[in-house]
Amino acid sequence: MTDSAKTPRIILLGEFSAGKSTLVNALLEQERSPMRATASHVPPIWYSHGTGASVRVTKDGSEFELDTDDISAVPMDDTQYLRVFVEAPILELTAVFGDPNARAGSVAVPDRRYVA
Repeated sequence: MTDSAKTPRIILLGEFSAGKSTLVNALLEQERSPMRATASHVPPIWYSHGTGASVRVTKDGSEFELDTDDISAVPMDDTQYLRVFVEAPILELTAVFGDPNARAGSVAVPDRRYVA
């Protein structure tokens, strides 16, 4: 399934250190989401199925190739979100969006048509 407006989305919200990254890693069946990172050092991450280059999307919509080995080194001040492509069975059916900084009632989703 391609990642389109009709693709279901899983958006994970919760308090700091509540297990969101652990849940993402369990859903992906691999350790891709940084754990034990300070929440303010990790931007929102949009996981999609595929093998394409992962990118950092800035607040003005520009995209820059991303080194996923050190996500915590991504500059927070100008980053809107990270788009990370992973070959994982669940991502063939849905996309996963996690925001370590999200609090109940406020989340910055890359494209509002994905929020029900």
